[in-house]
Amino acid sequence: MLKEGEWSERLRADFPLLGEALTSTGIFRIYLRQVRPQFQLYISPVNIDPTSPDLPISTPPEYSQELAREVGLFYTQGMAEDTKALRENALTLEQFLEQSHFVLEETRRMFRYELGRFRDGLLFFYVSSVDQNAHMLWGKHDDELLKIYQSTDEMIGEAMAAADENTTLIVMSDHGFERFDRAVHLNTILMHEGFLALDDPANTGPEELFRHVDWSRTQAYAMGLNGIYLNRLGREQGGIVAEGEQSRQIIQALRDRLTKVTDPQTGERIIEELYVSEEAYQGSNLGSAPDIQVGYRPRYRASWQTPLGAVPAEAVVDNEDAWIGDHCIAPQFVPGVLLTNRKTSQENPQLYDVTVTILREFGVAPTPEMIGRELFE
Repeated sequence: MLKEGEWSERLRADFPLLGEALTSTGIFRIYLRQVRPQFQLYISPVNIDPTSPDLPISTPPEYSQELAREVGLFYTQGMAEDTKALRENALTLEQFLEQSHFVLEETRRMFRYELGRFRDGLLFFYVSSVDQNAHMLWGKHDDELLKIYQSTDEMIGEAMAAADENTTLIVMSDHGFERFDRAVHLNTILMHEGFLALDDPANTGPEELFRHVDWSRTQAYAMGLNGIYLNRLGREQGGIVAEGEQSRQIIQALRDRLTKVTDPQTGERIIEELYVSEEAYQGSNLGSAPDIQVGYRPRYRASWQTPLGAVPAEAVVDNEDAWIGDHCIAPQFVPGVLLTNRKTSQENPQLYDVTVTILREFGVAPTPEMIGRELFE
């Protein structure tokens, strides 16, 4: 019997599909928070059962069943740490940490299973625990985060022990972390700087989806965590910004003015740099990408309201969310790491170099459009 303050083992359940005869099998965890005076039961998101998936969740499809047989049931949602439950006070920090360690132990079992049968080729393994726990612990709960790093280091040690002299071992992250103390309502800043207009200046507030934006007078708007889009003719429904010189002038004005905006509370600059997509990126989907990527300074990040088009009254507010660490800022402040058992020939390697290097390891030449360089001498 489940006792108060305990997590259950995984349970299976069949869920009727809108009254149809079909059923869907799911798995989930439950945590009995309290029995009296009020009954409180936390139920995790329902996961697809890997032993009987209703749709393929692995390649080949039967691999999820094999893995479950070998290591037991496991989370099948994307990132399984229940960060949202902590953010919504459905779990305490201690309960979240217990759940996240369940995820890490599952990860270790899967890692050991694959490492134990690996002989040659490419073995890629992703550990989500460092990233997801850092979002909730960074700069405030360092001892708890250290335990996650130590467990991950043990896995790396196991890989090193299994490797021979012909094995290339790469340990990497694509970013680091900084504190997220102040939330930036970027559309509000664009309004203050004259790039975005409302139907009535008094209509600031939490309403999303650009509800009160006057597109006939708006040159630029923010959507997503770091994106700024020009309100372009022919792309946006109410576009007014023409290609060519007008676009270049507005982009330059955004660069000049947004990098000078300061936090009213501290006087600190908020934005380090704006990265123009046409200068920084390439590819067939560039026309649909944000025109500018915003590189915030440490302690600052786009607010949760910015990605969905809200224009609140205040430009910068305290981050009171349990999500206290982040990396969606200027990249020089949150560099990733690259550790390898081979000597590298580059002082400042990039993610795209890893792709080219892996291809070269298997004797495959990169395609002409790939911009990476080989890491090893």
